[in-house]
Amino acid sequence: AACSATTGTAMPNSIEASVSTDGIPGPPTLGALPQNGHPQRLQEAHRSLELEKRRLLDELQARTNEAEAMSREAESLREQIREEQDRRRSRVSDLTDQLSGLESENKALRAKLSNMQTDDTSKIMDAATLKRE
Repeated sequence: AACSATTGTAMPNSIEASVSTDGIPGPPTLGALPQNGHPQRLQEAHRSLELEKRRLLDELQARTNEAEAMSREAESLREQIREEQDRRRSRVSDLTDQLSGLESENKALRAKLSNMQTDDTSKIMDAATLKRE
């Protein structure tokens, strides 16, 4: 039987907490059945504790499953983000190369246009000179 914390006297019909060797309290255990106690009440209390234990274990399992599912979903989303970032990097690189090529082509066409304008100006001047002569 356990002792009352306030009086230090023995308390029959008590439920005692077990303590493991590492000092961590374990699940409650039923004390010895008293000679004049109510075994039915103790059995009901035990059943009630077992049902509560089962409910808590089920809830723990459900929450563990939910946490694992969320972890898998988070990893899947991280992978999708990495794939999207890679796709965008590749697209930006392709567009940068395309822009660079178009800028080079534009520069070459501007130079060609400038040369053609210079040639046209020369031909017009030559034609004007020939006309005067």
